[in-house]
Amino acid sequence: METNLLPTHLRPLAAGLSRYAGCLTMTLRCPCGCTRFRLEEATHSAAEQAAIEAWLAAEKAARKGRILRFRKNAHGQTELMCRRIFFGRWESFKALIPPPPCHMDVRALRGACRKCGRTHLIYDNRLHGFDALMGEYTGEAMAWQPQWREIDMQALDVPEGEMIRVDIPEADERSLADMREFIPGFTPEMACDAFSCIEVWSDVGGKRDAMLFDAG
Repeated sequence: METNLLPTHLRPLAAGLSRYAGCLTMTLRCPCGCTRFRLEEATHSAAEQAAIEAWLAAEKAARKGRILRFRKNAHGQTELMCRRIFFGRWESFKALIPPPPCHMDVRALRGACRKCGRTHLIYDNRLHGFDALMGEYTGEAMAWQPQWREIDMQALDVPEGEMIRVDIPEADERSLADMREFIPGFTPEMACDAFSCIEVWSDVGGKRDAMLFDAG
């Protein structure tokens, strides 16, 4: 199977390409030939996580009631017009939800080769996939530098020497229609890079064992 069906950034790392349950599936192989990786997932500092939790609490509080309509204002805030029962009577109220922290929805995964030590970016939703091609992330979100946390293979009972498998859904007519509608300047050649989700698994004896990362 041709590797040009895969997202452009993963082609240099692709081995054992096949199809499985509507997905393109590949095993990771470093250009040095090694198939063993230490995986690290993007994460937030304590202060960044606190900012995310504060925003989620503010959003939850603002959404109490029946939402009649909403819109984004010029400051990036979401304006909600709601109704709720107050002392047995319906009342209308307006609520503002501030823009979420720029890093809140960033998902990223990288793998360090256990032989040569080279680090490869496997996925970053600011750079790869449907949302990236839509231009969903700009400015502060693109500049944000995550902290990296190693995925504990031992806790997942994954043998250290096992390979890593990556699954990406193949584009169908429905997803192609969405690409044409929402991605500026879309051409059919871009479909391989406009994937909507990605799953990363340990590969034990040629079969999926433990899910290590899921984004979509």
